[in-house]
Amino acid sequence: SLVWDSFLFTKLPLNGNKHRGNIVSNEQSQRIRALKVYEILCQETDQDNPLGTTLLISKLKLSGIECDRKTLYKDIKSMVVIITQNVDL
Repeated sequence: SLVWDSFLFTKLPLNGNKHRGNIVSNEQSQRIRALKVYEILCQETDQDNPLGTTLLISKLKLSGIECDRKTLYKDIKSMVVIITQNVDL
């Protein structure tokens, strides 16, 4: 399946599939998914307007990204660690 990579502004395939000469590794697809989760959370949520897990997974699916609940939680946990480590910078 194709996903929108907000960073590169190109459509890239997941799971090492070829598309116009591009190959996206599993690590890259994880990064793309995490960036998309971050983008959705930044654009569509705030302290007063949270977004539920089911709806977030649905929004990812609309972007062509398959994700289960456990993977989503792991991505968010990783983002929280990165953000809290960089707060003091």
